[in-house]
Amino acid sequence: MSSSAKVGLYDTHCHLEGYWDEALFAQLLSDARAVGFLDAVTCPHDATRFGEHVDFCRKFDLSFALGVHPFEWSEAQTHLSSLETFLHTYSDEAVAIGEIGLDFSEMRRLEFWPDSDPETMRVAQTELFETQLEIARDLDLPVSVHAFASMNEVERSIKKFKGLRGVIHAFNGSVEQAIQFARIGFKVGFGGTLTYPGSKKIRRVFSELPDSAWVLETDAPWIPSFERRAASVGLAPETIQSVPADIDFTVKAAAQLRRTSCEDVIETAYRNTREIFPKLRAV
Repeated sequence: MSSSAKVGLYDTHCHLEGYWDEALFAQLLSDARAVGFLDAVTCPHDATRFGEHVDFCRKFDLSFALGVHPFEWSEAQTHLSSLETFLHTYSDEAVAIGEIGLDFSEMRRLEFWPDSDPETMRVAQTELFETQLEIARDLDLPVSVHAFASMNEVERSIKKFKGLRGVIHAFNGSVEQAIQFARIGFKVGFGGTLTYPGSKKIRRVFSELPDSAWVLETDAPWIPSFERRAASVGLAPETIQSVPADIDFTVKAAAQLRRTSCEDVIETAYRNTREIFPKLRAV
């Protein structure tokens, strides 16, 4: 159904290097092409693997972003130095700065950095985020933003840098917040969560947004769709991965929620994505 659209499918946020062996990934990519997949904003596995990330994306003809995730805040200066080195070489080739942002979840702090001071973490993440926003502005590159338990703080940081554009990925805020982000040049991304009937808030928000406000993603290998979980009965939940072709499940959920055709969803998503990420491969 999706592959009959006049344009291609973009995945505006995913992580692909380092999760599958290359032979398996080649098949996964072929499966994605079969449902109309065109290109992706492929974010690095982590800041220590920028080289592997770039090589992988080049090998499979995928676009790539470069950025330091907020989870890497404790070694921010080392990672920022590496980012600047890679951008010196690849700024013309990179399609975005990402994944960057803020994650102020207390649950995650206690899980990953139990000995950290909450305020120290917040300050370090904010400095890391704003440094990369400045880099993006100076290079005229869009950003792919992580905003978890930090939506207002993310907006406040973005507003410090005029002329930015980007996507708030895995958006879980309100309609009003999405519209506010639209006013400052950002769209909001929806992925596998949209496919779950129980995701009532996110599905309602998506259905109420203007056509111009949203884009689609998988966040592969994270956030598997309802369909992917249903097809993986018997597997431990933490082992179930989303794959590039799963963007098709998100398209179908989006069409149902917006009461339109898959073709219309794909064309709207294509237009919105190219507005933010013009360096992605075009049809």
